[in-house]
Amino acid sequence: MTNRKVVLSFFCVMFLLSACSLKLKTNEVKKEKYHSVGNEMKLFGFGIGENMRNIDEILGNPSESKENLDVFADKKLVVHYAYNISQYIETTNPDYKVLGKIKVGMFKDQLLEQFYDLDLFEYKKKDPGNSVIFFNRDNQKVVLNMGENQITKITVANNTVSLDELINGKSVLDEESKSDEEILKSSEFLTFNLDLDVNNNKALSNKFYDYLKLGLIEGVPIPIETSKNDLTRRFGEPNYVFEGKNDIKAFFYYKQYSLYLGIDETEKVRVIKMPVYLPIDTFKKAHDLKNLEPTEFGDFKIQYTIKDGNLTEIMMIKK
Repeated sequence: MTNRKVVLSFFCVMFLLSACSLKLKTNEVKKEKYHSVGNEMKLFGFGIGENMRNIDEILGNPSESKENLDVFADKKLVVHYAYNISQYIETTNPDYKVLGKIKVGMFKDQLLEQFYDLDLFEYKKKDPGNSVIFFNRDNQKVVLNMGENQITKITVANNTVSLDELINGKSVLDEESKSDEEILKSSEFLTFNLDLDVNNNKALSNKFYDYLKLGLIEGVPIPIETSKNDLTRRFGEPNYVFEGKNDIKAFFYYKQYSLYLGIDETEKVRVIKMPVYLPIDTFKKAHDLKNLEPTEFGDFKIQYTIKDGNLTEIMMIKK
């Protein structure tokens, strides 16, 4: 090999090594493309999804390292990893904020007053006086640890991390771990945002009963007797799952339709509940009804829930 070829080969190897080195130092999460409910990128300099090596370069060596997590005591931050990629963070840092306002020290009543439009759920832990408030937003899960009605810690995670891991530290590999569905069933909803205006308009439509006779709600492509598998295949997992009663195992809530779908023991939709809020007379006048007694259309039964002179729910049941 000539001297010229040796020199060229040397420079090629050095170039490739340099490129690899640069790649290792390049953040996996780009600041300009990163979106999160929290301000971790601004406050800590990295986003959830960043790899461990880059986080250590940004924050320095952790004060403590355990399996799949690093503690950065000076930042009041714990980073949890899976396959060396950050999956969620826990922080007691008072400068960390979710949705611009939710932070450590915030009182529960302030949270409920200022964020009534969020679907906030509370899960009470075994220790007396301890609970967590959690919600989903923009494909992320947020868990707020509460103590004496104040936020004491904030956890923000990818939507793939289970609620049981975020709340109780139990991974999905733990035999005693609970599914998100089980956690939701054991929780109390504090604020639950329903799009009643859309449902009210559907209930007043002159085609409302035409669709009911077919086992449908206008604008919702989910007929009674849709299988659970077909439902999740077409529309994904429900936003929330609530415990059922009697023959109904669970109620699936799909936010895009503002409906509760009752799943029976045969794994099919047997009940459709549509929350509304209309004066009884307004609804009766729209459909020329004399009363709101339960009605039957072939295989379907229609029931109404009335409270304080208002129609609050219309329920369609497969007989």
